[in-house]
Amino acid sequence: MASSFAMLKPTFSKTGSTHAGNASQVSDGAAAVLLACRSVAKRLGLPILGKFMQAAVVGVPSRTMGADPAYAIPKVRAPAPKSVW
Repeated sequence: MASSFAMLKPTFSKTGSTHAGNASQVSDGAAAVLLACRSVAKRLGLPILGKFMQAAVVGVPSRTMGADPAYAIPKVRAPAPKSVW
């Protein structure tokens, strides 16, 4: 496995050491969302792809990194009507 990592090209510079095999810190949690009122989206001719219904903010200790969804999902589902799920 280590030999396959050696074949990966560096990402940021030709002599760098960060590559696709060791760079999870670079891409973890990257996302973008565009929200608009339904009326604005219709006026601009944009497709309605979904409906924003709930949000939750959670944090976990660093020793349980990556477990955030396990805490966020129940928190965001609790106030929503069962018919949504």
